[in-house]
Amino acid sequence: MSARSARGSTRGSAGARDFCPERLVLAREARGLQKNELAERIEATPSAVGQFERGRIRPTPETVLRMSLALGVPPAFFAAEPPVTIPSEACHFRRLRSSTQQEQRRVRATAPLVLTLARHLETVVDLPSESVTALSTAVEGARGPEETAGAVRRAWGLGTGPLASVVGLLEREGVIVVEAVGHSERLDAFSAWVGSRPVVFLATDKQSASRRGLRAADREAHLVVHGARV
Repeated sequence: MSARSARGSTRGSAGARDFCPERLVLAREARGLQKNELAERIEATPSAVGQFERGRIRPTPETVLRMSLALGVPPAFFAAEPPVTIPSEACHFRRLRSSTQQEQRRVRATAPLVLTLARHLETVVDLPSESVTALSTAVEGARGPEETAGAVRRAWGLGTGPLASVVGLLEREGVIVVEAVGHSERLDAFSAWVGSRPVVFLATDKQSASRRGLRAADREAHLVVHGARV
């Protein structure tokens, strides 16, 4: 065995020994792959992939390496703790009826990855505290979108003029804004509470700054109104 093969085998062994089935589901859905598509890429059967994801059998180190290459994650990714799951009812999509469940699962799988990154960043930098929770009280009793928007402006001290950057404002108030690969015209934007952080996901194909800001504000409104956490 070459030194390169030995290093690969060692990395694969760690992922196989402490294999977390939920991590495989997360990586596959984030890549937008069906089980049969992943199976073809790793030279396995769809049934085997299903067994891996249900935790009924454990992949070999070689299979872990193949999954790593196919899904674009390091072998150690499969050995980490189970990710936070985002139930569909906790997500607020701006979508057309033609969007598919696979599209929704793909962008929803981005949320746990973003949360992991945010938690790491919070250990080295001071991210702004989120101030969205307090808005639930500020907008209480508001009737309709205009009154609600006015209440938010007063709570955040925004005045009545135009905003230079809606995305910049949300980030200042502790919202994580992400441009997520996988969005389509049928699945325009998405927001959710991920742990204690409000997260807004925007499509990468929206080139207009004004439209991007409008979508961000729209998803933020859903976070304020619904306030569901996972």
